[in-house]
Amino acid sequence: MFIAFKHEQPLSSRPRRLLFADKEALPGILDDLLEREIIRASCCSPYASPIVLAKKKNGDYRLCVDYRELNNITYAIIFQLG
Repeated sequence: MFIAFKHEQPLSSRPRRLLFADKEALPGILDDLLEREIIRASCCSPYASPIVLAKKKNGDYRLCVDYRELNNITYAIIFQLG
């Protein structure tokens, strides 16, 4: 995958504050996603986007990543249909 950026300066957004209950649930969620290879550990990426935990109706959490700032510095790829 190739992403074209508008400038070469990496973007590292500040993490958002999590509620205490969210902080307790986060390690289990991350371990599960790592185990299922949905995410992978990164030690030195110059890019970072904040996460948000959304509570589902059944009480479980959904891990969401806020890519709005990253989207602002990337070029939109437009595919023509038809």
